[in-house]
Amino acid sequence: MDGVVRMEKVGSVMQGEAMAIRWACLLTRDLNLSQVEIISDNQEVIRLCVSEDAPPWSCAPIIEDIRSLANQCNFSLLWTPRMVNKAASSLDC
Repeated sequence: MDGVVRMEKVGSVMQGEAMAIRWACLLTRDLNLSQVEIISDNQEVIRLCVSEDAPPWSCAPIIEDIRSLANQCNFSLLWTPRMVNKAASSLDC
């Protein structure tokens, strides 16, 4: 998949990025996909998802969901610099 758009109300950029990653994780699981790379240009959210660090309270449930899904499914969470992330850049408003 490339460039999927979904509208959600969020309290912060970090929360929105985490929700987008969780949605991608859920799609990966629900579609029974394997060897998927979920790429984000938000380095902090990716770091929180792949580490055991405590996330900010506003994102904690979402990050915990992502961590749990990562244990269940076969996908990788990767960071890419914003200037390389053409799909996200094309969605900027």
